[in-house]
Amino acid sequence: MILDIIIPVFNKEKNILNTYNKINEELSNIKHNFIFVDNNSSDKSFDILKDIYNKDDSNVKIIRLSKTCNIETCIYVGIKYSKHDLVCIYNYFNPSNILKMYNYLEKNNDIDSVCLYSNNKKSVKEKFLNLFLTTKYDSNKTLNRMFRRNVCNAIIEYSKDNMFTNYTFDLIGFKTEYINFENKNSICNFNLIYYSDKIINLFKYSSYILFTLSFIYLIFILFDLIHISNEVILLIILLFTSLNLLMLYFNTKYNLKIKNEYYIKDKIGFDENFL
Repeated sequence: MILDIIIPVFNKEKNILNTYNKINEELSNIKHNFIFVDNNSSDKSFDILKDIYNKDDSNVKIIRLSKTCNIETCIYVGIKYSKHDLVCIYNYFNPSNILKMYNYLEKNNDIDSVCLYSNNKKSVKEKFLNLFLTTKYDSNKTLNRMFRRNVCNAIIEYSKDNMFTNYTFDLIGFKTEYINFENKNSICNFNLIYYSDKIINLFKYSSYILFTLSFIYLIFILFDLIHISNEVILLIILLFTSLNLLMLYFNTKYNLKIKNEYYIKDKIGFDENFL
């Protein structure tokens, strides 16, 4: 099996070469490729990546984004441009874990993906937020993962209309094995808006209900079923509130779409006809 290793890069000029060398050393007996996604770094990271490519152009690919995005977007770009049997997301952990995940998938054909899992205690905030989620969020599930081509294809398909996050892996399903992981720095941040349609749908349906009540109230006024005094003011408040909630809903959906947008400034090492 050939392994594609996706590495998001943002201002990593001091350690990107060392990372590349360590991974090569750890995976000396495994055929693998690097997909570096430079997140519009402001230091010399991109120049160092080009030097790495010039020394190893058959196994190194580089994508440079035109603007700085969140790490999930960088990872999604790497997933979209991967093409081999296995895909690994490397978020600067001990490279020995890559080999651990690879060996596990090689020995267990029924497992679709492996996730490095950190055994931190659940916070009160996380327990509360999970009240709003159908599929429960677990902050111990890191972005450090390895998965097969079928999972990769599902992520690409799902993310055409939805923002890619660590939560996407739960939403698309597939059988996943969780391996204990000691590094506490790779836990993903959590934003409820990104992970639950229930919240943004609350804005939408609340606006529908309020607008309907406003319409009914207007009918009552027109047919003199109630006496007009402060009713007009109440009607205006209901209409104003419903419209604002509806605007908030569409604005939230629009902002999520914007956050998932990316533009490629440079692409090195890919076939011209590939994507």
